[in-house]
Amino acid sequence: MIAAFSGVAGAEMTLPVNDNNTGIFDQPSVAMDGSKALVAYIGKNTASGDGYWVYFAAVNGDTNFANLSLVKDSAVILTSPVAVDNTGTGGNSSFYDARHPKIALRSSTEAVIFFQAKATDLDTVYRPYIARFTLTGNTATLASVKQVTGFPAGDLATGDIEDISFGIVTTDNSARIAFGNRSVIGTDPFQVYFARVGIDNALVVGAPIPLSSLPATDGRRPLPSLRLDTLNRSHVAWAADNAFLTGPVPVYYAMIKETSGIDNRVISATQVIGGGFRWGFPSLQVFSNSSIVVLAADETVPGQAGNIGFINFNPDADNQDGSTVIVADNRNFFITPPGELILPDEFNLYRPDAVLDTSGRLHMTGYGAGGTRCTYYAFHLIATFPYFEILTPRAQVGFDSQEFPREITGDYTKGAFGYTSGKAIVFWSGLIPGGTNRNLDVTTVGTITLPIPFKESGCSMVSDPCAGEGGRMAGTAFLFLPAIVLAIRRISRGSRSARRSAVA
Repeated sequence: MIAAFSGVAGAEMTLPVNDNNTGIFDQPSVAMDGSKALVAYIGKNTASGDGYWVYFAAVNGDTNFANLSLVKDSAVILTSPVAVDNTGTGGNSSFYDARHPKIALRSSTEAVIFFQAKATDLDTVYRPYIARFTLTGNTATLASVKQVTGFPAGDLATGDIEDISFGIVTTDNSARIAFGNRSVIGTDPFQVYFARVGIDNALVVGAPIPLSSLPATDGRRPLPSLRLDTLNRSHVAWAADNAFLTGPVPVYYAMIKETSGIDNRVISATQVIGGGFRWGFPSLQVFSNSSIVVLAADETVPGQAGNIGFINFNPDADNQDGSTVIVADNRNFFITPPGELILPDEFNLYRPDAVLDTSGRLHMTGYGAGGTRCTYYAFHLIATFPYFEILTPRAQVGFDSQEFPREITGDYTKGAFGYTSGKAIVFWSGLIPGGTNRNLDVTTVGTITLPIPFKESGCSMVSDPCAGEGGRMAGTAFLFLPAIVLAIRRISRGSRSARRSAVA
């Protein structure tokens, strides 16, 4: 028997990272440096229009947010927000209207941020940029900001490049990146590409590799997720929502391997999550070189939290000849049974993401069923059916705050989180009641005790801040739900959604 319990985090303070309450601050990404949370995000000092800058700050993850008398000071915000200069002076690149920064540590003294931005306010396409910060104690100094160049002629050189996911290889001072590319904003779907980029010179190395070259593997918002394994092989998953607003959306996977200095696509686009549902916001995690995990959320009901689908597979079971994996001929490819595993409704999330710790435990955030505050839980794999076990019960984050998440019109919002000393430190963009201004909020929630290295993570906006559903107690197990049961529940959720008016 599986018991369900309400999961609400203990009262903890929520504080803004930004320096004032005027403007919009959004789209955080986190890298953990010990107990210090390094956060990159976008913002501006007015609540209308575009023209977002990129900011860097550091927050003390050891802060006792359970202290309800806590105030924001230099002991909480270790590094006050520093803007990435967009003026183009000093040999740096100018940019306009930055979006979706991603941050990672290159070393203990340098942080690297990839982001998309327009070259000028007249441009209609986003291009990729790299910002580098040198770190000395709690002081962060912008070293450079450069537009990534060296793409071959065509859409890669002049078109729209968005939603960058990356990993750093320090031995050759380069980043492996996955991204979406299309010719003109708002028209054709994105093609998914892989490229290698020099971190210091922001130049593309070698030839970018198309990953969505097979029919129906491109997407309206594929949101590629890239991770490196210990051999520096790049594993990429993305959502092939090429049917735009109708029809099922499978999740595809590809692998890129370097041989004699040349990157090669050794596994072409292979469907790893399907089942006829609209999967979105995929997150790829590397358990080991021979154990890759991909998670995604069912987005069949627009604006509503959906079931989490999960698959675990072994890329080394394939011959890696550059073709798509033919599962019938590679019966050991899927480690879990063929077809995705589906988590129960209690663990539904809206625009989720996940991170993997050093003990093989998965941590997830997102927003809950029907639209709630940020939701967090942790689990791990077990060898027998139903293959999952809860380690940290579902909990709502930022329960003391009335600043519910929102997103930029026409864009999407993702929050971010990291871990230290048995706590998850969580960031999200919260609407200040009574207006249109939004803070970048931060708080913590208790979890299992092992700190984990940074991997892209986060949660996202919610369209309706109503009450969520309960979680499970530690030690309970997930159910594997057949497709017909999930379909019945999706119809029910759709009926409820039709009776509810969304909050803009």
